[in-house]
Amino acid sequence: MWKLIAISVLLFSLGIIYAIHANHEYQGSVTDANNGDATASFIKLAEFYFFLPIAIMHFILIPWILKKKYSSQVPYLIIIFGTISIFVIYMFSKDPDGPGVPIVHLDTTTDWKDLTSKILQACLLPLAGYMLHISKTKKP
Repeated sequence: MWKLIAISVLLFSLGIIYAIHANHEYQGSVTDANNGDATASFIKLAEFYFFLPIAIMHFILIPWILKKKYSSQVPYLIIIFGTISIFVIYMFSKDPDGPGVPIVHLDTTTDWKDLTSKILQACLLPLAGYMLHISKTKKP
């Protein structure tokens, strides 16, 4: 049971961080639009639409995992592939010599949201892998 609680706490924490990040980007988009900077507003709005679904998905996964426990592998696969995808996109957005992220821009800033989310993801990924293994071996 502790594994289900731990993964739920990690998902909830990451959901909050991504919701804060989405809100920050949205507020920045509104500010830039009010200041007449359409390009900066568009970039921040694109990031808002990137972070909001990620936040929502983290919250959706919690009741799904708590209800299904070990009988479904799908939420754990979503966590694993989603976390890896988010990390790859993050790395592309930070690499000045890389391809960057289409529509979004090269992001040279790092703040508490970046650091905290990466630490939590580093904890979530192996736990999700372990839960996937358990869900394959346990009978529902």
